[in-house]
Amino acid sequence: MVSGNDIEYGALRRILQLSAGTSTFTMVACSSPSLRESLCQRLLADGLHFHEAHLGLGTTDPVAASRAAIPPDATGAVFITGLDYLLADSTPGSDHLLAVLNRSRERWRAAFPGTALVFWLTQHTVVRVLTHGPDLRAWVSHELEFTGEHIGPAVRMDHGSLSRNYTWLSNLDAPAKRARLAELEQRLTGTTPDPALFQEWARSWDEKLYLLQSLGENVTAEQQATALLQHYPEGDEAALPWRAETFDHLATLLAIRGETDEALRIRREEQLPVIEKLGDARLCAVEQGKIADILKARGQLDEALRILREELLPVFEKLGDVRSRAVTMGKIADILMARGQLDEALRIRREEELPVYEKLGDVRSRAVTMGQIADILSARGQLDEALRIRREEQLPVYEKLGDVRALIVGRTNIAMILAQRGHKDDGMEIITHIAWAWREARRMGLPEAGQIEKIAGKLGLTVEILAQFAEKV
Repeated sequence: MVSGNDIEYGALRRILQLSAGTSTFTMVACSSPSLRESLCQRLLADGLHFHEAHLGLGTTDPVAASRAAIPPDATGAVFITGLDYLLADSTPGSDHLLAVLNRSRERWRAAFPGTALVFWLTQHTVVRVLTHGPDLRAWVSHELEFTGEHIGPAVRMDHGSLSRNYTWLSNLDAPAKRARLAELEQRLTGTTPDPALFQEWARSWDEKLYLLQSLGENVTAEQQATALLQHYPEGDEAALPWRAETFDHLATLLAIRGETDEALRIRREEQLPVIEKLGDARLCAVEQGKIADILKARGQLDEALRILREELLPVFEKLGDVRSRAVTMGKIADILMARGQLDEALRIRREEELPVYEKLGDVRSRAVTMGQIADILSARGQLDEALRIRREEQLPVYEKLGDVRALIVGRTNIAMILAQRGHKDDGMEIITHIAWAWREARRMGLPEAGQIEKIAGKLGLTVEILAQFAEKV
């Protein structure tokens, strides 16, 4: 039986085939990143070529940004992505940007003459455009809608195209994350599906584990990752990459709990052999980087630094993988800071990391990096600026994203800076941050709970005082 998605896919394919040399505007409603990826892979398999213009965080002129992203001599359709975050109700300036888009038809035609433009949007963004952008809606020549996760016949994609890249997902606010999680939980079971559906089933489970962690549901994530490992088909080559991905989640969760021995064993014995078997140099480098993270946590700084400089950077620079290079430079900055090399660590954060995340529209990674800059400034005694960054550029992001563990660390850091600053009127804010962080760390079973108790003790706050305030904050 032909599904609704198959019918819509046929329409999209005809649009791309028949609109060559003419200007067309197509709006595609598709709320699932994995489904969109599947559709794009199928288009490529059908011999239809296109280019993607991703609009990152901070984009103020979508037309100019899209034009700059596409080579001047490029042919074929242009897919516009990234508008969902830019047009979100909670994104500053989104109303103005929608007004700009509403009046931009002729600019798009001038920038992309004779080109099929396809705007990929979530259902929520489509509703906002239809409600608040009537002129924009009026010049759309085609509207398509894809629902669910799977489009058939299934396209067997390589693991590289399916490996996690959840920038779009991580940028969703907490309610949207929970809505997506609820959607996944309604239809996902541990039972392995038919082979034709296996890749999307595994991808959806991977996304679910990611969402659980990002929302601070670590105990549930660990339980489900452990159970999921029992459901992968034995001896099935297609399952090996996803088995490694699930072990990745498990190792991350164990490291968070402080069980670094088992986390290191999993990475070296369960993951790395599978990834090496796949022959993917990039994935091998990424895994080595995670091993370096554990070594750093154990105080083995020299070996961690060697791995980062000798086994990661050359691979990412050769591949032109800008994001992974930035992540690796950040790990190097961590070690340099631990060694007291603050100036070089600060330079890396500001020049090698931050611009990359801003260009990619990676809201969470930018917030993390800003916090790490605040760490360096605190170590240099620049407390007021460090405090401003924590309050204004980091904490609001974590609150919006619902990243509870990051909030625990962030609020504890704010309390420590306030205490270090020594203003007499900061006392209530200090105890409010500390009590909230202690309560949430205990709820999540994190080792940070004990660390927070020690910090509180140095500030003259007993466990009894923390418990008293934890009920109120």
